[in-house]
Amino acid sequence: MRVKPAAFALASAPAFAFAVLAASPAGAEPAARDPIVRATVRRVVGLPVLEERSAGSPWRTVCIPPCELRLAVSDEYRIAGDGVVDSGPFELPAAAEHVRVEAYLGSTQLRGLGTGLAVGGFVFAAAGGAILLLPASSRAPASDAKTVVGAGFIGMGLLTVAAGVVAWILSETRVTVSAEAR
Repeated sequence: MRVKPAAFALASAPAFAFAVLAASPAGAEPAARDPIVRATVRRVVGLPVLEERSAGSPWRTVCIPPCELRLAVSDEYRIAGDGVVDSGPFELPAAAEHVRVEAYLGSTQLRGLGTGLAVGGFVFAAAGGAILLLPASSRAPASDAKTVVGAGFIGMGLLTVAAGVVAWILSETRVTVSAEAR
């Protein structure tokens, strides 16, 4: 196994530059005809990493964005990391000399909040439905209180489910891959 340095700089913090050592198995080196990839993130959440996977192999870390390095077009890539919702796999364009990978990171905390809101809202709405289905007590005076409470539970439950779905959608990691002219 060989170790290659990948240099990168934080765009939002002036005068910071780091070197990351990324291990790569022998024979997986990108060819000179493969593109130079510049990976950036639009919003930093957690600790994002650019990962690659060859056919039949597990994901491995290539660099910590923002970074610039030559990558093989034959591999699959994704953005992942601690506190980051994994992106779907993507490929690099074969004909490009320079490629820009730009990621908008989704938060795992927001995803968990969205899941909790959606499940809790569903339970709340189901409780409202159960209240509406309960038979009226023969001892209680005729009242619309049960209907108001049941409808209120259903309404609040549906609003909470909607908030959870919105949080889930906003927590998605989105990646844009484009050829870059130099």
